[in-house]
Amino acid sequence: MVIPSQFGIQAISNFLHSLDATTDPLCPLLELVLENNVFIYGHDFYLQTWGVAMGTPYVNSYSNLVLAQWEKVKLLCDVNPWYKHLLYYGCFTEDIFIFWKGDAGQYSRFTDYLNHTTKFLKFQFDCSETEINFLDAKVLLHPVKGLQTSLHRKYTWRNYYLHRQSMHPNHIFKNILKNQVTRISRLCTNDADFSREFTDLHHNLRARGYRDMDLKLTADINTIRTNQGWPYFSESLSPVPFRDTQTKNMPLKCLMTFSSDNKHVCDTIRKYWPVLTADERIRNIVGDHPSFSFKNRKNIKCLLCNKDGFAQQVSLTRQRTFRC
Repeated sequence: MVIPSQFGIQAISNFLHSLDATTDPLCPLLELVLENNVFIYGHDFYLQTWGVAMGTPYVNSYSNLVLAQWEKVKLLCDVNPWYKHLLYYGCFTEDIFIFWKGDAGQYSRFTDYLNHTTKFLKFQFDCSETEINFLDAKVLLHPVKGLQTSLHRKYTWRNYYLHRQSMHPNHIFKNILKNQVTRISRLCTNDADFSREFTDLHHNLRARGYRDMDLKLTADINTIRTNQGWPYFSESLSPVPFRDTQTKNMPLKCLMTFSSDNKHVCDTIRKYWPVLTADERIRNIVGDHPSFSFKNRKNIKCLLCNKDGFAQQVSLTRQRTFRC
């Protein structure tokens, strides 16, 4: 998807008008950025005249608002002759999910209509009456139980979970375990599918160096399935237990640069924290227990790349790596 600049600017302008907001100075600044993106390749300078520069901070918001404008005037309105056939419409960035009511001929004409709504959007379609894949979910229509989901992996999937020997804080590995189990629990309506994916996850994590002691953290399947891992399409209509994440007296955050010595440093701070909190006034400020946050050290990229992309004076013969 390559969005023409003037179409994108007009879409942003329409969105601002719908909020009764002024287009100045946002739209002129947007036009300035879109039409003056200059980059260097080899010994030549180039001006980008079409689309948005890769990595531009606003690109996600820009593309989402453009697609929202397209949906409003071409898809989710009476201009679309097939609008009443859409039982459900949802999208994630450029991926669209639709429940369609109609025969194959009507669906074919609908897809042809979509591909002629703009010159910069081209759609590829996949449809089925029983099951279909959307992102990491396989959506199935059971003849008795209705909608069900299970985990879907693309053919390009590889076992690239963060290796256990990687230099990261221990809570990162615990979060990976918890979040992956929660993910497959939410996506797998059927308990048999969940058990199969749960076993596969353990095998994949062991292949990435995770120990049995790490994997024991995910052993309480029943707790996961009935709490934060409640399936999206559960056969039970019981409400998902609500857990209030807002806590009182949040502890003071100790910010430090991550290193292999962090565990010893954290243990030392915890050991002598009662000395600090002996004074009630200080305890009310810092909390009863310390909490830690870590920031990254400079990696190879940071060491090789100039922080600002280019030096003040560009030298084409200088042997150095610059940001894209």
